Amino acid sequence: MSEQLPLFPLDMVLLPGVRVPLHIFEERYRLMISECLKQKSEFAIMWGTDEDFNDIGCAARVNDIINRFADGRMNIVIEGTDRIRLIEEREDYEYKSGLIVRVADDGNAPDTKLIKETRLLYAEALKLSIGWYRALTQDDEDAGRLSYTIASALSLPTNNQQTFLEQVSIERRFEYLRNILSETLGELREHTRRIGGNGKAH
Repeated sequence: MSEQLPLFPLDMVLLPGVRVPLHIFEERYRLMISECLKQKSEFAIMWGTDEDFNDIGCAARVNDIINRFADGRMNIVIEGTDRIRLIEEREDYEYKSGLIVRVADDGNAPDTKLIKETRLLYAEALKLSIGWYRALTQDDEDAGRLSYTIASALSLPTNNQQTFLEQVSIERRFEYLRNILSETLGELREHTRRIGGNGKAH
């Protein structure tokens, strides 16, 4: 079923389940966020500009308000909820809005070995790059959301993030992550070997 949501074109891709900070300063978007807060409703982050943005985006909700300034500006934290597709733009408000539909994954269960392998690669990459790793929850874990959590930590180019968002096959998302992590780990392992554990490259 379609529904109407405010649209927020930005030069970023939001993934479901991922939280990001935003500084809201334009008057129309201050109004938009204020109304979403009042109505406890969502809006949609779309990658692009006001004049040209992708029709596949991510619905979002305000997770936290960090600061409210006297002039109406806000520092907020938003969280992605669902992938959405824009059907039709509307001009009912001072800000952009449109009819959207929520786009679910294809429903095919991904290979559990692939998920486990990707998890292990991700854990090793974090340990080698920042020295520690906090295990992701595994009890009743949602594989689709897990793929987005890992992708958000990889600092992918924006166009790759958009392609990842649009992919409705969870298994293909994990295959992509496994390939990226395998390539990255090759470089990290070589770097670790070269410094020999003493912080100095030989």
